[in-house]
Amino acid sequence: MDRIREAVRELVGVFRSATSKHEAHRAAAPIMEQLTRQPAFLTAIIEKYLLTPGTLDRKNYPVVGMEIAENPWFGLVANCWIPLPGRETHISTKCIHHHGNMLLTTATLFGPGYEHWMFSKPEPIDAGRGIYTMELLEAAPHPQHHVSFVDAWIAHTPFYPRDLSITLALWSNQFETTWRDHLKRMPGVRTNANALRNVG
Repeated sequence: MDRIREAVRELVGVFRSATSKHEAHRAAAPIMEQLTRQPAFLTAIIEKYLLTPGTLDRKNYPVVGMEIAENPWFGLVANCWIPLPGRETHISTKCIHHHGNMLLTTATLFGPGYEHWMFSKPEPIDAGRGIYTMELLEAAPHPQHHVSFVDAWIAHTPFYPRDLSITLALWSNQFETTWRDHLKRMPGVRTNANALRNVG
């Protein structure tokens, strides 16, 4: 667990000193790459996951997500990508999608990784009829130790791996961290979020 605390402390330092979230993700990339080269870090993630009450009762799709840290600056999770029974790698794990205002830096910790496609933002062909076009920007492997960045509003899709693969995913909103982000992480606020929305 000490290795997790050290890694999170280092990443928090990067985010607190960066002038923007994009800059923070760029500065975090080499840290993420180094974490993929430390077997003890992956062992600590799995240990934390198994020691968390209720972990094995959760439903997971399309990946088993092992939460590592969540704070006002970012969320850090390890995702386990399970291969299909026939080991097909030409099938995407989900439809083409984007994550809105979220930024994602991902690094492959374990296994062969998967192929990942990213697309340009939609351009209207006939907006009145809802017809748009997108270009394929990248179709590339995401192998062990590789680090990739997905910008806000960028459509993408990952494909099933040929063997079990685990990626480290660093998430953050693209906007500056504010007091609201700190408030959302206070004990009791997250667990009572729905009730708090209805206050007033």
